[in-house]
Amino acid sequence: NAADNGDTVLVSPGVYREQLRLAGKQITLASRFLVSRDKKDIQRTVLDASISRDGKIISGNTPITVAADAGSGTRIVGFTIRNGGDGIICYAKIEISHNHFINNGDAIDYESGGGICRANTFEKNRDDAVDLDGASESVIEDNMMLNNGDDGIEIRLHKYSGKMLNIVIRRNQIIGSGEDGIQIIDYPDKSNRIIRIERNVIAQSKMAAIGCMANGNTAENYEAADIPERIEVINNTLVDNHYGITGGDSLLALNNIIVGTKKIALKQVDGNSVLAFNLLWDNEVD
Repeated sequence: NAADNGDTVLVSPGVYREQLRLAGKQITLASRFLVSRDKKDIQRTVLDASISRDGKIISGNTPITVAADAGSGTRIVGFTIRNGGDGIICYAKIEISHNHFINNGDAIDYESGGGICRANTFEKNRDDAVDLDGASESVIEDNMMLNNGDDGIEIRLHKYSGKMLNIVIRRNQIIGSGEDGIQIIDYPDKSNRIIRIERNVIAQSKMAAIGCMANGNTAENYEAADIPERIEVINNTLVDNHYGITGGDSLLALNNIIVGTKKIALKQVDGNSVLAFNLLWDNEVD
C-alpha cells in the first residue's frame, strides 16, 4: 500500500498468509528471483491461502486480486502461490511470470483482463490453469501446465464487439489435464476475437486436446461446436489425448502432429475450416 507508482516491492523468502489487492497504480511485486534469477527463491517465497477449519487444512480466499485500474506495467514475478480459491484474479492487463501455482481453484482467472502470462508452472490446480472470461486478451507463452483438474486453458467467448481481441497461446506444455488441454466455449453471437494456438505440446488430456463447446457449456461432451470465430492451430504436437481437435467452423489446422489419439483425431472441424499438411498417425480414427 505504501508503494508509489512504478515502485518494486521485493519480498523476502517466507510463507505469507495474506490477501493482496493491487489497484490504482502500477508496481512490480516480486520475490528475490527478480534480481537473483535463482529458482530456489520462487520455492522459498510462498503466498499460501490455506486456512484451518475443524483441524483440517482447506483452501481459502484468493491471495492476489488485480483491479481494473492497475497500470499496464504491473508485474507479479517469482512466487509460489498455493491453496487459493483462485490463485490470482486479474481485471487488468499485466505481466504474470515465473510463478509456481499449485492447488488453487483456477490458478489465474482473467476477468476481462490479460496481458503476458509467461514461464509459469501450473501444477495440480483443482480447476483450470488459466481461465479467460469477458473481454480478456492475453499472450500465454512458455508455461508448464501439469495435471490440472479441469482444463489447461479455458476460454469463454462472451459477447464482445469492441476492437479485435487477440489471444495467443504458444510454446506451452499442457500435459495431463483432467478435461481438455484447451477448451473454447462459445456463446450466442459471433464476437470479435482471433485465437492463435501455435507450437504447443498438448498430451495425455483425459478428454480433448482442443475442444469446442457451445452455449456456455463447460462440461466436455465432444459436441464439436460450430464456433464461428477464427481459431488458428499451427505447428502443435497433440499426443495421447482422448480426442484431438473437436469442432470449429473457421479453424485453420496447419502443420500439426496428431498421434496416439484414443478416439478421433479431428472431429467435425468443418464449415469454412481448412486442414492442411498435418501428420496423423496411430489414431483410432483420423
